[in-house]
Amino acid sequence: MNINDLQRDAKPVFLISAPDEAAGRLEAHTLAALTPKGGIRKELRDISARHGAPVRHRAHADAALERTESLEGLLRHLKCGTIIHDPTEVFGRSKCLVAFANALRAAEGTAVHGVYWCGDWRTVFVVLSAASFVRGEKINIDRLAVTEKSIKATFFDACGEAGLGYVEAVRVTFAAPPVAVTPVDCRSEKPGSKIVRKVSKRLGVSVLGAALGLGGAAQAEESKPAVSDVNGSLSIMGGAFNANSQQTAVPGSVVNVGDTEQGLVAVVGSITVPLGHEFGAQVDAAGGFTRGNPIYGAGLHVFWRDPDIGLAGLTAAYAGTEQEVPFFNGVSVVTRDTQRNIGRVGLEGELYLGQFSILAHGGYQFGDGEDDVYARLNLGYYPLDDVMLRLGAEYMPGVGMAGEAGIEYSQPFTDSIAMSFYADVSVHSHDNYRALGGIRFYFGSDKSLIRRHREDDPRPDGFIAGLANGAQLESYFGGATSGTSSSAPPPDPYIGYGRF
Repeated sequence: MNINDLQRDAKPVFLISAPDEAAGRLEAHTLAALTPKGGIRKELRDISARHGAPVRHRAHADAALERTESLEGLLRHLKCGTIIHDPTEVFGRSKCLVAFANALRAAEGTAVHGVYWCGDWRTVFVVLSAASFVRGEKINIDRLAVTEKSIKATFFDACGEAGLGYVEAVRVTFAAPPVAVTPVDCRSEKPGSKIVRKVSKRLGVSVLGAALGLGGAAQAEESKPAVSDVNGSLSIMGGAFNANSQQTAVPGSVVNVGDTEQGLVAVVGSITVPLGHEFGAQVDAAGGFTRGNPIYGAGLHVFWRDPDIGLAGLTAAYAGTEQEVPFFNGVSVVTRDTQRNIGRVGLEGELYLGQFSILAHGGYQFGDGEDDVYARLNLGYYPLDDVMLRLGAEYMPGVGMAGEAGIEYSQPFTDSIAMSFYADVSVHSHDNYRALGGIRFYFGSDKSLIRRHREDDPRPDGFIAGLANGAQLESYFGGATSGTSSSAPPPDPYIGYGRF
């Protein structure tokens, strides 16, 4: 049960309300992800003409609606006021339940611990405070009977006979409900608090999902699939890096002869497919040039994911390049055409916490460069559903620790393609850096950036970082930061030691 139900049943306007009748103005509410590219000016004009009042348009981000902690909080976020148009009947019914909860608290006071809604069961749970009814080991039966009558009468006063059309039962209990629930009013403890945390790990049901259970169309459903459908992305990027390192050359070593600032142009494509309901796989492929020399690579992800919780998976990647590498032969520096390759195997994990994501990659790098572990930890934040900010650190073989930051902004391109602009910067020791940016096309169903990252195409950032690592040949491959290389070829016999 999620925001897709609202997208299906009411688009683009899902609610028209009058938050302040004295102002004589209406508000038309839409989901930002569903608002047409050219706006909804014509529809707003029609609404204004139909109701004889000016209309203000409010576009809501998916995650902003999901973040509210109770049905009452959802209505407050929307500034619901008087409801003029409610095609799903969600918000009118939510107002009735909130009115019931507030009236019940006014009548029974501290005897009411919390009022909760279970969309799966179409049931309202009224949790009473045991301290108000229990003395020693005895329950005050007479008071409990009076309270039960009060609950019944208050429900019919607030919701009327129509309430029985969407509420199948009102249950009274002293314990936490045995199913996933959502607070009705703001004073009820939210899921995750002491009374509710004891019940089940599933208690984090979204408020919007709970509200949609009132609409009659949404039913209980299993968790979202790891990959919503076959999808893909294509990244076109360019930038520069500097692999500067100064040290004493040793005969037979690959050397860095000063400032090695280079440009990089590459294309990275990814295809993601579901493997059943809970698992998915992604294949990455890349090709490009750095300082006129080719770079190429491929990657594979196999992962488990729940889009409401996170991702855990295995990764493998390969990057190769052909470059002219400087060698010190004992007399001078000469260049040789050399093909170098690196491989990576590791783990990746993601944790989704509302608008935040914790992103981790780690494993072992091997090949012609320095064999060592690599690691990457980032915190992603979505201030808007189509904007991601990222900040973190990574450890790269042959370089050490580096700080990094990134940003990505997405917008619709066609009905089935979204286009995003992104930038990635990494800064480490010896004045070394990596700066990449470009555009990325997402292929698949129309959805926001945060949903694409969590339901479709896992970000190829880790693979791109490995590819860039492979491209920075002088610093990362030949042992330039350590001064020697076990893989370096022997000195040129015609120029080598002592021959002048």
